[in-house]
Amino acid sequence: MLTIRRVDPDDTEAMTVYAELSIESEMFENPHSTPFTLEEQREELRNKVSSVIVEGYLGVAADVPVATGTVELFMADNTEKAWVFANTRPERRRQGFGSTMLDFLVERARAEQRTTLITAAEYPFEADESHPYRQFLIGRGFTFSQQEVHRVLELPADNDTLDRLEAEAAAHHRDYTFADYEGLPPESMREDYCILLNHIMVDAPSGTVDFEEGRTTPDVLVQREKMSQAAGRTTYITVALDRAGVPVAHNVLQVPATDADKIFNQDTLVRRDHRGHRLGFATKIRNLRRVFALHPDRTAVHTWNAETNSAMVAINDAIGFRAVTVGGEYVRTF
Repeated sequence: MLTIRRVDPDDTEAMTVYAELSIESEMFENPHSTPFTLEEQREELRNKVSSVIVEGYLGVAADVPVATGTVELFMADNTEKAWVFANTRPERRRQGFGSTMLDFLVERARAEQRTTLITAAEYPFEADESHPYRQFLIGRGFTFSQQEVHRVLELPADNDTLDRLEAEAAAHHRDYTFADYEGLPPESMREDYCILLNHIMVDAPSGTVDFEEGRTTPDVLVQREKMSQAAGRTTYITVALDRAGVPVAHNVLQVPATDADKIFNQDTLVRRDHRGHRLGFATKIRNLRRVFALHPDRTAVHTWNAETNSAMVAINDAIGFRAVTVGGEYVRTF
């Protein structure tokens, strides 16, 4: 029998067990996995960002922690949706604990009137639908939505390649200027910056799930940045500005103090009406080079793209990212 209880992020013992079990499960047979560290998971569960509520759960059987679960509830937009994630200690799999936890998370989300539930699993490229992770989700009523590919750029990057790509792109964006920020853009820019950010919900490939445009506000931006800082992450943003000084493209990188060697590419986005000027190349390469110089100790950049996002896949391939694993997103509706 599995006893499930919510994790208090300020309960040191429970939080440590929850984080360690989640990390162990996600890293099992996947050396490329990049789970949140203890510090990052703790800050996420403190719910200091008003646009989302994240609940963490620990499953215990015979006094032994065997499973974890997470529910992420959208609170500002797409409020009929939720993300749910279940993890089981590797040596305790196939004993019903993962199914019990996932069923619990589904019912928790439904209690909040969520009718579209999304989850994900990472597996090797050669895995077909017989893979146990895929079978597990299908068996719990989820259907395949889309694939995301995890890509890694080993550092140091090839400067000759970056020079060439930067030069080739420059001729296409002479009407734009660029600016770099650590943390957030200045307050005077944040309203316009939110307009750019909110496009990602409808512009990014989302498989069989339809998203409405985001409703991120400047206040939410500040809340997110405070959470990132508390979790030990430093955020670097490069934006492309049109002639009026409005941000129309950006790249966002994060460097976690609690996860050595890694840099994370969180987002590269170009507004639809400004595409075709190689602003994706320009903002990404500019930001990468800045972060490489600031953090010469880092050895790899990690990024994720939907398999169908041909524009970003082309950018990453050209820069030198290599695909390491694939992740399937699955959805269940009511």
